[in-house]
Amino acid sequence: GGAAAAAALAFATLHAAPARSRGFALAHLQDSVALSSETCNATAAVATKRRGAAAGRFDLPGLWAESCKRVPGPSHAARWHDQNWCWEWMKHEGCYAVRGNLSWHEAQAKVAKKGQAPFPDVAPMLALRRPELCDRREAGESLHVDEGEAEVALKWLDHNIAVYVVNLESDVDRWKSVSANLRKLGIHFERIAGVDLTTPGGEEAAREEGLIPDEFDLHAAQHKAHTDFQGMRGILGTMGCATAHLRAMGIAAAGGSDNSDDRPLVLILEDDVILEADFARRLWRLLHSEVPCGWAAISLRSQCPFGECISERLARVWPDVNEPADRCRHGVNYGFYAMLYKRSALPKLRSHLASTVWDEDRPHCLDVDVALASISDEVEYYAVPSVQAPGFLTEGGLGSSRASRNAAAPAAAAGAGAGADAGGGSRSKAAELSLPPPPPAALQERPACDAYAARTGCGWTSLWSCPGQTPVGSEGHASDDGSLGFRCCCRYGGWHRPGTAAG
Repeated sequence: GGAAAAAALAFATLHAAPARSRGFALAHLQDSVALSSETCNATAAVATKRRGAAAGRFDLPGLWAESCKRVPGPSHAARWHDQNWCWEWMKHEGCYAVRGNLSWHEAQAKVAKKGQAPFPDVAPMLALRRPELCDRREAGESLHVDEGEAEVALKWLDHNIAVYVVNLESDVDRWKSVSANLRKLGIHFERIAGVDLTTPGGEEAAREEGLIPDEFDLHAAQHKAHTDFQGMRGILGTMGCATAHLRAMGIAAAGGSDNSDDRPLVLILEDDVILEADFARRLWRLLHSEVPCGWAAISLRSQCPFGECISERLARVWPDVNEPADRCRHGVNYGFYAMLYKRSALPKLRSHLASTVWDEDRPHCLDVDVALASISDEVEYYAVPSVQAPGFLTEGGLGSSRASRNAAAPAAAAGAGAGADAGGGSRSKAAELSLPPPPPAALQERPACDAYAARTGCGWTSLWSCPGQTPVGSEGHASDDGSLGFRCCCRYGGWHRPGTAAG
């Protein structure tokens, strides 16, 4: 729009202005920003809507599609029919273990070296489509913002965004850390009390407040959570986190604690975040340059993002249809560290999210970040990939309140799943006794193929091409003679990378 364009031009003018005229440029910029209450870019790229049940599934070649079902998976992972273990390893070793600090290409390459997935240049598993746009570390590099620009950006933020911090009364160190960071940046904020369901009377109080619906059956949810298919333990910490965010969304939608705040945007922060010094300027630029106008929610730091990059810093979130709907498409798009919402969209969004969260048949939907991602085909949800460093924020390193409360769940709640976990650990024992199948041939022969690549290589495929290889070799097609060379270069895709062998 005109106000956003004027503000953008004024920012550029200020940056280029000589010292003697910066005062005039700054005044002009402040006026432009005061007019700019727009929250999107009408010309920003929009992701094409995925259609059909298969949309978003990994399109692996036949050999790898079958092999990835037989790769031995992580011993603690949940299991189901036709599971893609290559994808599980990518998430576990390439994302969870490094807290989202690798791109998906790096994650796949990491596990491929261990024989747990194909190499990305042979059979890429594109968790983020068009990764060259936003699945890049350098997209999060710090902006060079001088004092004048910082002042104007902060004025814009204060004019347009209501900031809330979710914090448990017992988490004193977290509150000290986050409040000190926000005050240092000059950002005004309001505290919203978190929810601890592990304390006596905590669940009853939450139900009384209307945060947990009367019909939600905690014991049934806990029982389901303890099954091998769900692979969960205690859930009270997870429930408390979801309840706190739903409370914060409700308060923010109503205009804050005094019902008087009508700013168009809402930012809900968790208390273990440290916002970067250029946060206000970076957020202004994201909204006015890259965010499409139909958006409802944006995660400013998303670990293991799944969807499609639409610009340099932003991805459109989609449900991971490689995961079962009965597990809430669990495993990607983690993190409600800093959630930006359109206030006008909040009431409808909160209602839709709450109905997804409170489903005892799908306890993984109690993970509020997972629940929102699972309905992202119905809600315009965007995210900033966590690989972008430093990006908008970093985590404070104070540990997970949710995890600690899940572990400390009262015996009564934990006992609800006794039938599925009798004897204090039948699930883990069953997993240990259920021996995984041997690796597929493509992985068993990797050492031999690596040696073949070093000794001979697959350069011969330029003369005698493998089936399906283009262009066709100058001497024609190679036939399967049962040799190691044919297996390494043709059957396992080594011809994609002539300097190596098995993919």
